Amino acid sequence: MTDTTPSWLAPLTSTVAQLGVPTVFAGVLLWFLLVEVGGTLKTIEQNEIDRTKLLLSVQETFVAAVQKQSELSAQLIQKLDYCKTKAD
Repeated sequence: MTDTTPSWLAPLTSTVAQLGVPTVFAGVLLWFLLVEVGGTLKTIEQNEIDRTKLLLSVQETFVAAVQKQSELSAQLIQKLDYCKTKAD
């Protein structure tokens, strides 16, 4: 009988024979999940970084708009007080 097993399959069958199918299957599943979870966590981390940058930008714009509105309100109050004193 001739040996027709590919060279990459010999270590795999040896490992399966020594450890058992459920153990090898569980190890492969664990490896796959860790790789997938690692990639997913990197994606989530990048999304959170982008979201934080966006929120900081919105916050800066909002603060600038509120400051401008406060300045305009102060000017309006000054003008109203001026008109009030002229009317009296």
